[in-house]
Amino acid sequence: MRSYYRNDIRPSVVRYTYPIKSFSGIDAYSEENSLPLSWARYAYNVSIKNGVLKGGVGISVATINGEYLPNAVSVGSRPIRACIYRRYDKTNEKRDDMIVAVMQNKKLYYARLTDLGFTSANITFADHNVIFLNYNYNDEDCLLVICDDGQSYIFDGTTFTKIESAPRLTHACIHNERVYGTVSDGENRLYFSDDLDPTNWNVSLTEGGYISFPDEGGAVGRVVSFNGNLYIFREYAIHRLSAFVAQEDYILTKVFQTNNLIYPESVAACNDKIIFLAEDGFYSFDGYNCKKILKGIVPLIESKIGCSASFFDNKYYISVILKRDEYVIGDEKLDYNVKNGMIIYDTDTEEVSVFRGADIGFFMPVSVEGTNEMFVIFDNVYRGFNIGVVDGSGKLFDEPLRKLWRSPYTDFENLYQNKVLKRIFINTSANVTVKAKLDKDYFYSLHGSPSAQMIPVNRYADKAGIEISTDEDSFSVNGLLLEFDFTRRNPNERNN
Repeated sequence: MRSYYRNDIRPSVVRYTYPIKSFSGIDAYSEENSLPLSWARYAYNVSIKNGVLKGGVGISVATINGEYLPNAVSVGSRPIRACIYRRYDKTNEKRDDMIVAVMQNKKLYYARLTDLGFTSANITFADHNVIFLNYNYNDEDCLLVICDDGQSYIFDGTTFTKIESAPRLTHACIHNERVYGTVSDGENRLYFSDDLDPTNWNVSLTEGGYISFPDEGGAVGRVVSFNGNLYIFREYAIHRLSAFVAQEDYILTKVFQTNNLIYPESVAACNDKIIFLAEDGFYSFDGYNCKKILKGIVPLIESKIGCSASFFDNKYYISVILKRDEYVIGDEKLDYNVKNGMIIYDTDTEEVSVFRGADIGFFMPVSVEGTNEMFVIFDNVYRGFNIGVVDGSGKLFDEPLRKLWRSPYTDFENLYQNKVLKRIFINTSANVTVKAKLDKDYFYSLHGSPSAQMIPVNRYADKAGIEISTDEDSFSVNGLLLEFDFTRRNPNERNN
């Protein structure tokens, strides 16, 4: 009798565990199927510290030395730009720091930090694009107030004196005791003041002057003092200016050319590098060479238009329009077409945090006695009268913000085995919702516990992904393990 051997024996089940012992960063750039589940494909309002998933930054009402700032309600208009004027009162031998602000009504105001409200400077600008520069002039702490409508003033704590010869500067910085500023409207020049005298902009070899940029690099937008040189950022180029005392010794060199638009508002000197955002992503520039950074974050940005950036305490901050999901976070409920978040990049640790839920128009680094914080000014009326401070509260003022971490959705590069997600083990300190993204979405609500918890899933999973979300102020997840059953797929079996 002829024998036949069966080849349809049911394949054996292999138990496979996938531990996430340490959470990684955010990578929305790489091929999703190539990423381990420890990486976030999409995340906001969370942070990762030593591999633990935690609540992220928040914004609270700003204070200095525990005292609230002067109230803009007293003038009936909200701040758009502001700075701390760092002033030492020599007469009384004590600090006399002040806050100077341009309000939405385009008027200039000032106040001592201990004042309840603002005092009008009786100055009205044509727009809100105002630059503030602390400057020691004639051995006195002064503040330069420069607007691109051509009005410039020097403030000594008592009087705003107009600088009659100042050009219409769009941005400015201090370098080797001169003020350098960009002018893009019709001229495309870099102007500079007289040496040791920011009130004299007369053009001559012994006073102030300018440098023109007539080539194809585009409009000048930013000027930055960095590593002993000046760097001029144009729409499509970067120039280095070696500028010492004598104008005839100035040396101008083009050091970078690109076909991608550089956003001038994104440029910030960050210790040993300058970071900026171009149309094709973030760059780190050391004065000679540019290299791309933060590739994994760029796909989270919906629009770069109107961005604003600053650097403080080894962190690069930039506010942008972030892509949204099905949730409405914080002040997104007010208007869809506004900046709705910020990206914070720690240049020391290279950790990245994504904050979502507030429309930040302007960053205001504050370093005064007892306070070293990043303040923010909002672009919407709802928060407008208050200046905020970036902190670790996980809230927008008193409003808890939704926090979300989403892994890649992957088949683990395993096309030839059927997969069943049996269980999820998680260690969470606070109430969270876990979503298992399998053939469809399955949601599980958990309470915080000091012990690991088990979620029985037992669902088919040709591909799998995990999402963790919470509305708690703070939380931590320091352990996650997925348990699968794998069986070899019949070659004739169709994928589901």
